[in-house]
Amino acid sequence: TRECLCAIVASAGNHFQPTEGLKPLAATPIVQGAPAVEGAEPAMFSYLGDVMVRFVFTAKDCLESPVRQEDMVRLDLTPERALALATLNFKRMHGAPQAGLFVENVYTLRGGNPDVYAGYLLDRAYWRSQLERCAQGVIVALPKRGSLFFAYAADPAATQALKRLAARLYHAADEHGLSACLYRFDAQGWHVHERLPLPQLAQASRPAWRLKDVRSRDTAGDARRRAERDAEKDGGDREEKLALAASGQKMALYGIALNLGLRGIERSNALPDVVLLALALVLNIYVLVGMVRICSGLNKTQTEKIIFMVLAFFPLVNLAALVYLSLKATRTLRFAGWTVGLLGARR
Repeated sequence: TRECLCAIVASAGNHFQPTEGLKPLAATPIVQGAPAVEGAEPAMFSYLGDVMVRFVFTAKDCLESPVRQEDMVRLDLTPERALALATLNFKRMHGAPQAGLFVENVYTLRGGNPDVYAGYLLDRAYWRSQLERCAQGVIVALPKRGSLFFAYAADPAATQALKRLAARLYHAADEHGLSACLYRFDAQGWHVHERLPLPQLAQASRPAWRLKDVRSRDTAGDARRRAERDAEKDGGDREEKLALAASGQKMALYGIALNLGLRGIERSNALPDVVLLALALVLNIYVLVGMVRICSGLNKTQTEKIIFMVLAFFPLVNLAALVYLSLKATRTLRFAGWTVGLLGARR
């Protein structure tokens, strides 16, 4: 039935198209020379770049059966209507996409089933909403089955980090690789941004006998493990930076409260000037440490860190800088799936 219709994003093999569009793909006959049956061909369509869309019926027990062309006719569905309906059913089954920070302003989309994250490529409503955050669009990678990473096109450093990450994961995935391209979604819709770079196995300047020896050791399994270790390292670095930003944000929240309290004490003349000066110095150092932690967690440049460190010693200005950094940290942490409250963030 229509309620069971879903779409799977899969590799299209040698088929390639630069812009999105549903073009029928012929299936390879199971038995060579077997006669073709009218309407029995599976509903598979080349979609974008080197990926295709395959329609299936999904039951409650997660069993899948292929949708045939005769099923499309029976349900009165064109490929475009089928894709729109399948996307709605996909989100109903697996939930709306949730973006989380992966590393270096590169994000990953998650949902209810980690094996089908790549299916969120078809959720045009979500990608249109991202154009409100970045009018230049988003760059998306599908390096292996079940994965989807993206970065905003206005951030060249994040785009390069996405490219490096996707290339490592794709070349390590072997038969589980999905797409060797980066895709861009902007006001014109989906189109291929660029192909992923080929891996460099060895330098051409090495002697032939050394090159042969390196190639003999550099097996596919070694490359896969190497890429997995790199991805784990990236993920570990990301978690460390998020934790650093969270601790810095907690210090920033306390710093804002203490700053307001110190201003009240100054107006009431409850303490001698020497004590107030000592408290202000301690508070400025505390605020300074919090600022540095947030800047490090948010990947601020060294110049930006120095600017915020200088601002920490100016009354009222340091309060505005704290509020700014706290809001930036809150947005980043929530985007990565952290819960942020009045007393700070937690996992």
